Amino acid sequence: QSTWGQFTRLTMLSMFSVSERNADFLKQYEYSSTGYTPLDHMLTPFWNWLVEFVPRTVAPNMVTLVALFCSLGASALVLGHNFSLDQHMPPWVHFVAAALIFAYAQLDAIDGKHARKLSMSGPLGQLFDHGCDALSTPFLLLAVLGAMHVEASSMTAVYLLFAGIIPFFTATVEEYHMGRMRYSDGVMGITESLFLIEALIVASALVSDEFWGAKRLAGVSFAQMLAGAITVALLSAVSGNVRTVLAGPLVVPEKRGDKTVGLVPLLLQLGSIFGLFGLSLWWVRVGSGNVSGTLRLLLAGMVFALLATKTIIAHMTREALSWSLWIMLAPFVALVLYAPQSESAFALVGVVYVAWYSVYVALTMRRICAVLGIPLLTLPQSIIEKQQAEKRR
Repeated sequence: QSTWGQFTRLTMLSMFSVSERNADFLKQYEYSSTGYTPLDHMLTPFWNWLVEFVPRTVAPNMVTLVALFCSLGASALVLGHNFSLDQHMPPWVHFVAAALIFAYAQLDAIDGKHARKLSMSGPLGQLFDHGCDALSTPFLLLAVLGAMHVEASSMTAVYLLFAGIIPFFTATVEEYHMGRMRYSDGVMGITESLFLIEALIVASALVSDEFWGAKRLAGVSFAQMLAGAITVALLSAVSGNVRTVLAGPLVVPEKRGDKTVGLVPLLLQLGSIFGLFGLSLWWVRVGSGNVSGTLRLLLAGMVFALLATKTIIAHMTREALSWSLWIMLAPFVALVLYAPQSESAFALVGVVYVAWYSVYVALTMRRICAVLGIPLLTLPQSIIEKQQAEKRR
């Protein structure tokens, strides 16, 4: 078979799962991270105390899954009361949503600690954790938009959504090239971002969610001012990721596998998320007919979750990653450019992405669990036997 034929076959297979060869690289995977903030260090004793309440019979990935349900629950609660994102909500909705996001943040912080407590820390847990974070992020941001009374069909809503998901994606791309995850610049990181989300939602309950949409200064609302401020922070974060990759050193060749690293792959990879951003802004400009703005944001969030999950898996399994992201983006491109106001086309593309994401995650996790020889949501038999032996002593 020709080299081009092999490339095409492997690329298409990677759209739905990970090859057995690349899955084997997980056995050699070593997690590396940096960029913890002062707040992370300050909260570490609290998290160490909190993790002791998690029963040793609970698998670490189950803690991660409960955290995911908390974030999805917060978004479902807000959307259930305010689907267009610009309607008034009773204060209790804000408080419950903030509490669910707080629970998500704490569970997300202790799942790894619980894994280390059980001597189960490994690539499967990290992959499941980061994959759930990729799915949670757009839903968390939708909950904030609803709490802040930001109309879903507005440019401001698109800006605020992507101001949250682009840094997640660019940090993941940096990890792909460098071999380590940098959580922050040392000041503003994931923990601070989650506290900010909770604060915005609680503030909306205390001062009224209509506060954010009121025109305050030269016809500009507080939500629009916030979008501008976050855009500046976004540019700083993204430029930091790009500078870090360009400055190097990149992941060493013996740990590179099939990875495509360097300037051209970096531009292609970042181009996919900024392409999604630009298309989402263009969709607002041209209109979407009877398709609601919230559904547009949900679809963009699902596309992001697929792209980010693909990038996370490609990093850990040392897969090539450039054109595959653009292939995954292609249905969204076709929808926005050729049928932006078609309800039937929107429904078709929406089903495609939900099915694509579900199949890709299910087949990939099944392959990885088989390669590593451990279950996803339950304790391995070896851990169970060890716990039973400790009880008999």
